[in-house]
Amino acid sequence: MRAASALLLLASTAGQQMVAPGGMTPYSGGGGGGGPRFGGYVRLSEPVLGFFVTGSSIDPMNGVFGPRLDSAAAKSALPPSLASTVGHGAYPHSHSGWTLAHVQKPGGRDHEWVLFDANFRERFACPGDSLIPSSGRRWSHLHRVSRVPPSEAEAAAAKTGG
Repeated sequence: MRAASALLLLASTAGQQMVAPGGMTPYSGGGGGGGPRFGGYVRLSEPVLGFFVTGSSIDPMNGVFGPRLDSAAAKSALPPSLASTVGHGAYPHSHSGWTLAHVQKPGGRDHEWVLFDANFRERFACPGDSLIPSSGRRWSHLHRVSRVPPSEAEAAAAKTGG
């Protein structure tokens, strides 16, 4: 749980530039009610460009995930058994080889957000079909056999430098 403690949406300006240090402030939530409260909500009409993960004791998981690969781009960048299940997109980590992807659950129609390590092993998952994954406690550590066969994972890792 602690390893995937915070998942923050990257801010995207009209020019699609990175936000300068100090340029982001905590989101205080929408919908009135006055006073501070936990959480908040945001409405999106299309997938975001990327995500920022921080607070994990697993260092390669921290950092920027993106830019987004749609299902067509995912076919050339991800192992075939993973690319064929991509929903809202896949977001490769900027340098560690990890991938955050919205994929079909194994054996089902439902989707989930999954963090894959550099060898495309499924490490953490969060249920849901939303355009952005939940944060913190909704994520769980996975103890299941990866949907990506080792031969596909090795070929994809060699192609992406993971």
